[in-house]
Amino acid sequence: MAKLTPEEIEERKKAVWRRIAENQKIKKELMEERSKERSKQQAAKARRKLMALVDADVPPPIRCSRCGSTSLHAGDKGFSFINAAAGGLLFGAVGLLGGLIDSSQVVITCLNCGKQWIPGA
Repeated sequence: MAKLTPEEIEERKKAVWRRIAENQKIKKELMEERSKERSKQQAAKARRKLMALVDADVPPPIRCSRCGSTSLHAGDKGFSFINAAAGGLLFGAVGLLGGLIDSSQVVITCLNCGKQWIPGA
């Protein structure tokens, strides 16, 4: 084996470091390509899910007929003082229970304009 001079040793060291740098650069590029490919796959998957939702026969959201808002609240109608008063006049104390008639009926209220309506009516 021939003995290497200090210049040749330095030249070989530089060549090794260049190869290491090139390998790291190639590795970084491959990782970026894989990351882009994963992002594309995830985007395609999200598109497929969205299209599946669009293709499904999903009814449009309920809207207020006055203002068009979709911010709605559904709750029970509650006790009716008008029915209780009418029942009290006609039937006395027992007639006050007339205020409970239709108290479990669902009423939808628009949170934007305050309009109230009974579904299906």
